[in-house]
Amino acid sequence: LVVAMNAILTAYIVARHHGHIAWDLLLRRILPAMTVGVAIGYTLFVYVPEALMKRMLGIFVLAFAAVELRRMARPAPAKRRPVSAAAFTGTSLAAGVVHGMTATGGPVLVWALNRQGLGKSAFRSTLACVWLPLNFGLIVAYAASGRLGGHNGAYVAAQIPVIAAGVLLGEWLHHRLDERTF
Repeated sequence: LVVAMNAILTAYIVARHHGHIAWDLLLRRILPAMTVGVAIGYTLFVYVPEALMKRMLGIFVLAFAAVELRRMARPAPAKRRPVSAAAFTGTSLAAGVVHGMTATGGPVLVWALNRQGLGKSAFRSTLACVWLPLNFGLIVAYAASGRLGGHNGAYVAAQIPVIAAGVLLGEWLHHRLDERTF
């Protein structure tokens, strides 16, 4: 259900702010790796027992947190350098796997994309344009497997006012936050 609701939100952002999308980065580096990752992650979601999948996600989150804690323990450089192309592709692939398994690959991709030096509008619009096709693909897969269908329509429809309020608040905040705070 969250994926369906997120598709509504990202469709709005992409339609309204498509001029800010970092198309080259999106089409050449993010979507190819994430699409492969989502296919792997969804396959794991379908075939791996839920308890094992939760452990795998937990190990991944702990490893990711350990790397970040180690980085934070070191003195901060004046400016964060972008991750290498190989690391960015690997991170995008990992984000896709996590997204296919749990529909929550955002934090992994946000970490890598944040290191690419995009402004806040390009950052937000590009992320929305990542989630829109990937979530649409998950919606199709969920519908084909019977996990999402007409029986969920009332739940999604009931959330539309909440999504609209979130969009309004998000737009208001986005235009008032400076780049550094964002």
